[in-house]
Amino acid sequence: MTNGVVLDTSVILNLLGSGRADRILGALRGRKVVVAATSREVIRHPLAPNATRDPLEPLLAAGLLEKAQLPDQTLPRFLELTGAEPPDDLDDGEAAALVAGEVFGLAVALDEAKGRRVAKGCLPGVALLSSGALFADAAVAAALGSELADAVFSALVHARMRVLPEHDTWVRGLIGADRIAQCPSLRRKRA
Repeated sequence: MTNGVVLDTSVILNLLGSGRADRILGALRGRKVVVAATSREVIRHPLAPNATRDPLEPLLAAGLLEKAQLPDQTLPRFLELTGAEPPDDLDDGEAAALVAGEVFGLAVALDEAKGRRVAKGCLPGVALLSSGALFADAAVAAALGSELADAVFSALVHARMRVLPEHDTWVRGLIGADRIAQCPSLRRKRA
């Protein structure tokens, strides 16, 4: 992930829900991009739902996150993804993130199964990451140290972070068996 990553809405909410988005984004190498269409979907902060301020503003102001517009020539690809027949149609934020990943040559961090399935079929050249992959990144682990488990637990509880199968065992081991029952997205999985 040395070039960077485009972040989908759910991933941004998970980073915010961790309570350590600034440190996580600061630890990740390369560009950290949010597309304007995606940023409009982040309307509340998982840890401060009554706040009226744009949750992304501090991260943008600090240069930890870059807001990008899709180039005009990408509109046909965007419309192809949003206008596809169900069940292959994507919402604006997912489509924008995937198109940005394609045009900027960056990985896309996306947790939703539908978006990942469509991306693998329509955009095979776009590398896919997930919230779990970002939290498991060695640089993030080093930056957070002993706070990593609490950050992941907070994202699970406050942002209802989805954990992909490849990170399930790691997340469960990290947060500990006593906290799994408090995580709605983990309770639904294996008993």
